[in-house]
Amino acid sequence: LGGVKGMLSLKIDFDHDSVGIRPSQVKFSSTSRILEVKKHSRAIKGQDAWIFRDLVYILDQSVPSNVFYKLATFTACELALKYDYSCTSLRNMVRRMHCTAEEEYWRNVLRNGRKMNGSHFSISEIERIKDEMKTPKEKVKLRCSVQIYQGVMDEYDMLEEGQILVGNGAVTGSVLVARSPALFPGDIQRAEAIRGFREDARYIHLNECVVFSSMGARPLADMLGGGDLDGDEFFVINDAAILDNATMAEPHDYGSSTANTSGE
Repeated sequence: LGGVKGMLSLKIDFDHDSVGIRPSQVKFSSTSRILEVKKHSRAIKGQDAWIFRDLVYILDQSVPSNVFYKLATFTACELALKYDYSCTSLRNMVRRMHCTAEEEYWRNVLRNGRKMNGSHFSISEIERIKDEMKTPKEKVKLRCSVQIYQGVMDEYDMLEEGQILVGNGAVTGSVLVARSPALFPGDIQRAEAIRGFREDARYIHLNECVVFSSMGARPLADMLGGGDLDGDEFFVINDAAILDNATMAEPHDYGSSTANTSGE
């Protein structure tokens, strides 16, 4: 829309024939009035969600290494099960039990390079498992309790400082929030995910994004590696083993504006 770039969210008490923009969203002058949509917000979770290498490096400073070893084992087991058709019952058990089943599979199968029926994994299968544990940018793929959302601002000032609304209550309680890239320990922050406003028409449609509070001296998004709400994707981690051990550091000063306004 002209020289404007940023996230648009539906505000039900706003004139639906209008688009509201903020000064921070104007990148250059233009007379164009064509609204171009690059993509819409969509929650990434389940088998499509993973944490990237930078986060592991930072969290490894306080989270015991065996936590990430178990996550890597679980990820490798899930990928190996795609090529091991002899253990359907164990495949289902691994998906239900995050700790014991994959350790059994790791001990009895992966360490010996054999499937449950005794046959060997082929070299090509092993290479595909290794490749699937990485993204094209060499970011280690570890599956854990994490969801990925684009962020929007709380337009109604219902969230207190330090609170977020994840998928309108899809995730609740203490969580870690980060974005990519994460360079400093303070680029990961703890927040409180609230239960949501499921009966409030102003929020009921915000179930594919994370809503950030407009309260406080500095936006939480800015603390996360100098992020903003112009399309950034945020990682919301609620894995108990990581949460119980992670320690937080002061957010780095990236020299951006510290005013917590809806435009930042």
